[in-house]
Amino acid sequence: MDKIIRYDSKEDVLFYNEGRKSKYSVQVGDFVLDVANGSVVGMEVMNATENISFQTSDEIAAEDLEKIIDASISVRSGKNEVFIALIFTLQRDGKEIQQKLTLNLDKEAVEA
Repeated sequence: MDKIIRYDSKEDVLFYNEGRKSKYSVQVGDFVLDVANGSVVGMEVMNATENISFQTSDEIAAEDLEKIIDASISVRSGKNEVFIALIFTLQRDGKEIQQKLTLNLDKEAVEA
């Protein structure tokens, strides 16, 4: 199964899945993490333009999110936190621009 990258401009929701079926989902604020066999296999971001613009130095518009050409998820576990990043590449003004959207979670909350 191929990975899926989709943006719904009407609802302002960015959806990414690695191409694996999730067993369950966990909602954390505007983020929904799709999990299978202990791994994050997908992420949905509500209010995507606002959340991504807040974390980057760029103002990200709906038109930008419609031009995502690649994405991946990275998960790192620190001593007390779990860092989840959605890394994506979009086309803007003929250039490829890479952006990162991060979500930091308290490790105790994740393991509960």
